[in-house]
Amino acid sequence: MDIYRKRVEAFGFHTMVVDGHSVEEILKALEEAKDVKNKPSALICKTFKGQGASDVVDKLDFHGKALNACQIKYWLRLTDECTEQLNNLVLKYWTMLLIL
Repeated sequence: MDIYRKRVEAFGFHTMVVDGHSVEEILKALEEAKDVKNKPSALICKTFKGQGASDVVDKLDFHGKALNACQIKYWLRLTDECTEQLNNLVLKYWTMLLIL
């Protein structure tokens, strides 16, 4: 990631590298970017394909393939839980922006 950060910084950006699977880290970086006034900000997110699914995480041969019925049921349940958590974090973030 350091090479990507240096490339973006070479163009004059305030650059942050965060865990792209962490909504909290992303929101924190966005707050930091909001305070930078003298140059544009760039956010580089470190991510892995299939993050959260131990049987497929970062496996090249799985990416883009159809899920089986068991995997679909599992992911739909997990997605519902994650969506609720994400909605709460986004609501909190946007509420903070509206207050400012």
